[in-house]
Amino acid sequence: QVLRRNSYPHRSFLAMCGPNTVKPSSAAFLGCSRRRSRDSMAAGAAPARLLVVGCGPAGLAAIRDLYQRFEITVVEPRDYFEYTPGVLRTLGDPDHLAQVQAPLDQALEGMNVELIKGRVTQMEEQYAVVTHIADGEHTLRVDFDYALITAGSVYHKNSWWKVSGRPGEEAQTTVTGRHDALGQLRHQLRGLERLG
Repeated sequence: QVLRRNSYPHRSFLAMCGPNTVKPSSAAFLGCSRRRSRDSMAAGAAPARLLVVGCGPAGLAAIRDLYQRFEITVVEPRDYFEYTPGVLRTLGDPDHLAQVQAPLDQALEGMNVELIKGRVTQMEEQYAVVTHIADGEHTLRVDFDYALITAGSVYHKNSWWKVSGRPGEEAQTTVTGRHDALGQLRHQLRGLERLG
């Protein structure tokens, strides 16, 4: 059951962090437990629990569209939202990073969602096991009625372009760590430029 299929209009990054953002482009509910029917939700029962795995553009848009109808838990390895296509410009213009990055707590402000900084390491029909990024050992069980997988893509052996939270990328899952890593890459590129 696909939620919606719309293309993202050309908007500034910060507009995506506002309360009226674009709709998800290709997010789909996956086969999950149907313990709470629409009738019970309408009758004043507790809202259904929605697990959102990944909080990139599709995840953020879906959360903005669904937060009033679901109790949402978000699992994301980073503590920031980053507009990936804008990263390349930050290598030549470090000040541009502020235009393509925002803390997740700011992007999710006012939506009453639970944010877990981690990775889903196991997915079952009615729950997921999440490993926290901070220590890589602490796990948590997250129960859900529905799950939305918006984890995005992974670039092979290239975490400078997009941080996905894979093992070895822990340092870049914070705003400061990402800023430092891009600064190191910028320095390397300037060194190559002098050689060329």
